[in-house]
Amino acid sequence: MLIFHTADWHLGAQLANRRRAPEHQAFLRWLLQQIANHQANALIIAGDVFDTTTPPTYAQETYFHFLSQLADLPHFRHAIIVAGNHDSPSFLDAPAPMLSHLNIHVIGSAKANPADEVIVLKNEFGEDELIVCAVPYLRERDVRTSQAGESQSDKNQKVIQGTAKHYAETFQAACAIRGERQIPIIGTGHLFCTSTKNSHIEQGDGVRELYVGTLNRFPVELFPAFDYLALGHLHIPQNIHSNQLIRYSGSPIQMGFGECTQQKSITTIQFERTTPKLDTLSIPVFQRLAKLSGCLKEIQQQIADLPDECVWLEIHYTGAEHIADLRTTLESCLKNTPHYILKIRNHHQREHTLSQQNETESLENLDIYQVFERCLDANHIPLEQRPELQHRYHDAVKTYQESEFHQS
Repeated sequence: MLIFHTADWHLGAQLANRRRAPEHQAFLRWLLQQIANHQANALIIAGDVFDTTTPPTYAQETYFHFLSQLADLPHFRHAIIVAGNHDSPSFLDAPAPMLSHLNIHVIGSAKANPADEVIVLKNEFGEDELIVCAVPYLRERDVRTSQAGESQSDKNQKVIQGTAKHYAETFQAACAIRGERQIPIIGTGHLFCTSTKNSHIEQGDGVRELYVGTLNRFPVELFPAFDYLALGHLHIPQNIHSNQLIRYSGSPIQMGFGECTQQKSITTIQFERTTPKLDTLSIPVFQRLAKLSGCLKEIQQQIADLPDECVWLEIHYTGAEHIADLRTTLESCLKNTPHYILKIRNHHQREHTLSQQNETESLENLDIYQVFERCLDANHIPLEQRPELQHRYHDAVKTYQESEFHQS
């Protein structure tokens, strides 16, 4: 059977207040065409279907319209959808009973009994052909219990142990179903995993870490022996340290300017008994992004070199000359072109502002973690005290974010 693995759609996302809906719709039309052309039998979406826990109506319509078209494809048999950290588990779970009649299986919330996440898929003759351990994004409350007096290190270790236990129990249930038969077992996951032997992380993956240092990273060695592990969360398509059987499919569109040079793809898995053969399908670029940098003259030349199609631009002005109204000046260079400036970084203005008074730095260029760092600096917190404060702050942020998911 042929399986398509994708993730991190982030339907409903915006970039500098511009909707990405046309790109998402174009991608889904392309995906349906590829499934039809290759006669793919199954689709796995490994989390972050939506960009927020309360997706806008147009994003919901895009999602359900795609699923209805998917179910009508002649060779299509199954879809497996699991929640990511951006998704609302309850929102995804709500239509799951109805979608299951279309052979679209949705796991939004982690199950109290991990065996309930095991889904057996059947071929056109009603025979078992694939077993999926459909593990969604696991929140701390899913895998550990809190105890008074725990250190941050104790909490982190319990999260890792609880996650490993959850996967082990799911895999054991799948193996019990398989028995001695030659049926492949696929696992899913939406998490940040690395190798304990080499914790190299590719830069520019578009995912802002919720923890500092090596926290919130699951050691890849603790996964069970799945025949293939379909991951979501990181936006760069990549294997984990050359392990072909553990793979992030990456996001289908460039989610930000840090990803503007990435080639996006989906992963295809062709099983011969339990042995997978992997390949990728390159996804066309439906909206070009570009980063331009330099003095005014250099930026003007880079604009002149842009293709005729519409490009969304991030411009980093590094010239020494102070330009009073930089945006107006740059936008005048785009007159009679299809291009748009979405973001401007003014190195000269920033250096001038920070040299005068740090607290006047614009908040729009800082995330919540950088703001906390500014607070530590402003209050002259000694370096030796900062790691524990950073751990506690990141823990508080994650607890707040997960409470929003729970309430949704």
